[in-house]
Amino acid sequence: MMNKYPIKISTIIVSNLFLKSLFILSSLELIFMSYAGAEERKIGLWIEAEGEVRPLSDKKEFKKLLDTLSKSKFTDLYVQIYRHNRSWFPSKVSDSTPYYENRRKGFYPINKLISFSKKRGIKVHAWINALRVGENTSTPILEKVGEEGTLYDSKGTSLYSTKGEGAVGCRPDTPGIWLDPSNEEVRNTLVTVSKELTTRYPGLSGIHLDMIRTTFPYSENETTLCKQFLTKSELEEAKLLRSSLNEAEFKSELKQEDTSDFKRQAVTDIVRHIRRNLDMTAPQIELSAAVLANYTKAKCHASQDWKAWLDQGLVDNVVTMNYTTQIDRFSREFSPISEYGKKANVGVGAWLSLGDKNILIEQVKKVKATESTKGSHGIVLFSYANLANPKGLSLLKSFFEEF
Repeated sequence: MMNKYPIKISTIIVSNLFLKSLFILSSLELIFMSYAGAEERKIGLWIEAEGEVRPLSDKKEFKKLLDTLSKSKFTDLYVQIYRHNRSWFPSKVSDSTPYYENRRKGFYPINKLISFSKKRGIKVHAWINALRVGENTSTPILEKVGEEGTLYDSKGTSLYSTKGEGAVGCRPDTPGIWLDPSNEEVRNTLVTVSKELTTRYPGLSGIHLDMIRTTFPYSENETTLCKQFLTKSELEEAKLLRSSLNEAEFKSELKQEDTSDFKRQAVTDIVRHIRRNLDMTAPQIELSAAVLANYTKAKCHASQDWKAWLDQGLVDNVVTMNYTTQIDRFSREFSPISEYGKKANVGVGAWLSLGDKNILIEQVKKVKATESTKGSHGIVLFSYANLANPKGLSLLKSFFEEF
């Protein structure tokens, strides 16, 4: 029997084939997007230069580090290469003793780590501790800037004079001599360090700024008697203020916990100068910063306006240090960064989960569940030294099973 509707039937057949093709293409696209999203997520590890485990100074420890990394899924390594104005590379502005001690042993860990990582598609970032220099007053930077290039409490006692301990009732939140961010020599030193690193190690993927802030008063054992630390110029202004106000008015002024716009701008200027130098000399380098997870605390107490850094393009991304065992607190401090997507990564205190892996797993699940059109949030573990033991390696195994 002759088909009365040949065109309609053929149209239906073609349409069905077309729809099937669209379905297949859509499925493939979804698979690709899922795979791409998984690839996009940063999985990082902070690696300290000093502490109980020193892979950048000990050949055996370095070999253990490479063995751990070869069995991992890390995409990014944040390697501490500048700490307390000491460097694990040759530098004209810092104490390079660690580098030369390694050289005498024929040991070049940074070169080897970059080469090892490149073969595995892992990015290496040079981790710089910027504005805190420990307790040694004989470092090159302190010999240049002296006591006046450090921070003071409101009574005029410098962190330099107490070797970073602070006076009773006015201890720094992290012990150490903290540098004045407005000091030109301090800023130039940090810019030079970043330039030295990118020049000597062209295989680096990034510069990672840590301690890029001011300290604030904190003590678990003492009543805090001061509200903030001051630069030398701010201290002089405070003295003038004291002479113009009565005692009650002056004390009221000193109760202000919010750090000055002056210090906040000074810290931002350091970041801006480093960014500008990288743009001119090594534009391929990623600039990131480890920051306090609580933004209000970071901005108002520590002069660290990291949201402004992101908004102005001064840094490519930040890693918020969200160190806690409490999932409610973790979620509360994690939520505000969701708008930044892959530009805001989460630093997790892995050592807090050594006794209970579920703490870390729950935090990872929380991060993974919060996706964004601006990319997936990365996760960075603190730190290798805490994981370089049987418990830590077991925790790492459970961690990577989540990916």
